[in-house]
Amino acid sequence: MAVEGKTREVKYTYFPCCRVQSTDNKASLKRLGKQSSLAMDTISNSTVDANSYISYSLDRESYRFLFIRELSIATTFGALVIVLREILMVTGFNVPANNPLCKFILIATVGGMQVDLLTLLVIAADQYILIAYPFRYHDLLTKPRVTFLASVPLVIALTNSVLMAAIWDDTYLCTFYQNLPRWFLWLLLCDAIGMAFVGTVTLQVLTIRIARRHMLQLQANGQGQVSAETVRRHWRGVVTTLLICVMIFFSWILGIIVLLRSAVIEVEDLYSSKYFNGIILSSSYLYLLRGIWVPLIFAIRTPEIRPVITRIRKLFPAWKSNDVTAMRSSDA
Repeated sequence: MAVEGKTREVKYTYFPCCRVQSTDNKASLKRLGKQSSLAMDTISNSTVDANSYISYSLDRESYRFLFIRELSIATTFGALVIVLREILMVTGFNVPANNPLCKFILIATVGGMQVDLLTLLVIAADQYILIAYPFRYHDLLTKPRVTFLASVPLVIALTNSVLMAAIWDDTYLCTFYQNLPRWFLWLLLCDAIGMAFVGTVTLQVLTIRIARRHMLQLQANGQGQVSAETVRRHWRGVVTTLLICVMIFFSWILGIIVLLRSAVIEVEDLYSSKYFNGIILSSSYLYLLRGIWVPLIFAIRTPEIRPVITRIRKLFPAWKSNDVTAMRSSDA
């Protein structure tokens, strides 16, 4: 049986299995439906990540597909953590700050952000070396060096995760901004903005300038078709990586803004702001979208997707016959 009470003019409805804060039961059902759709969207994103990121490697001449695979694994892991969080919210399960599950969810979310942004920096560095030093690429990036570069984001994220668990303050609710000291929030900002954002943008600008200069030199000297096609393929990869970086940074930008505000403003003043909860909600929606950008951009930008679509169409004769019928009717 439900028992109703009022606290600060907000109605709480207590059920045997859950607690939902709302103004009425209809709003509660809407909230449950929205959270369920978010969980399903996260599952679909993680499925697309696991298949598309690994399948569509744009350039086998470089090690970029290894770094993209690392990015996909981190994104899929973060998506599954969101599924767990949404399931807990839908069921009304309250996680106290001293519960290990609360620490795991928040630490995994922050660790996923660090791996995402730092892996983008590694991808940008790999592409810069490929464009700037094409004939020395495999000499500069040997297998041990590639392994080291791929492990750097994981080591940094793991180190910060262990540090988060060690300095976690159990006296507050599970809000992340209250459970961690301000100096640690500044440390995360240095990782996200100082290293990842500034470094990736700088390398992307340098790579675009070098690729553009190579294209102009080929056009001026009238080089052969093979060299021109190689440069065009590399240029296409540069633009694709740039789009990936822009969209993933776009997915994280509100979260970085919230992190910056929490590092500068007192927590009490932060939560008293009427816009803060809306910013957090919007950042969570953008965070969910981060897993869809890479496969979507690959599907749009990669020429290799066309043979895949052709093979799929050959598996469905009815689809092919319908296309032929439509073409004949249009000709008539």
